[in-house]
Amino acid sequence: MLPLALSGMSRTIDKITLQERADWTVYESTGITFDNMAFGQPVDMISPTATEFLAFNSSIFEEQVWFVGDALGAALDEVTATVEAVAAQQDHQIFDHGWTLTIEGDPSMRAHFYSLASFTRAASVEEHVRSASVATAMQVLNGVPAICETSTGFVTTASLSLIYNQRAFRQP
Repeated sequence: MLPLALSGMSRTIDKITLQERADWTVYESTGITFDNMAFGQPVDMISPTATEFLAFNSSIFEEQVWFVGDALGAALDEVTATVEAVAAQQDHQIFDHGWTLTIEGDPSMRAHFYSLASFTRAASVEEHVRSASVATAMQVLNGVPAICETSTGFVTTASLSLIYNQRAFRQP
């Protein structure tokens, strides 16, 4: 949704880049991290289709590119997934969680979005990492009222009104 939202402030768009970074050291599934995502595998063995999971993930991201391109009138001819895996030469401490969206155009814009368990209270790294999953799920759950208000048929987030949490502030 971020590319669609920021496109409202654009006169023209030449290129959209979205980078996702995540700290997987405390992710709850070592099976997903090591078996499916191929962490720890030789870099020449890693590709968008190296495992069934990576092939599935790649197809999801390709679908999102088609979706954003269609919604913004990009007239795409082809979408391909690539992986540029680089072996770490040393251990790294990573906590640069989030997404950076760059729109090159008129005007050019950049937004960095990340979710944390809290900006004000002490929280564990596990809570912070889990917050990205909560943010992803809430976009779906908060979309239910907008979907229920549509006529029958297929809808996308581009054809729905703005999705927001109508009960976001807790009431006593």
